[in-house]
Amino acid sequence: MAKQRRKLLDDVAERLRNLLGELERLINPQPQQKPVRVPVPVPVPVQPQRRPRLNAPYR
Repeated sequence: MAKQRRKLLDDVAERLRNLLGELERLINPQPQQKPVRVPVPVPVPVQPQRRPRLNAPYR
């Protein structure tokens, strides 16, 4: 009999904790989190390869 009563009281206490948590959440809502920004690839301009000059002096 005592175990049943204790189990019942534990159940009531758990439900009260859940109810208080929900009430606090409704009273003090958390600020909306900003969505995560996804990095966007930025195109990098490719410089054309330089060709060696034909009339360049030899070293």
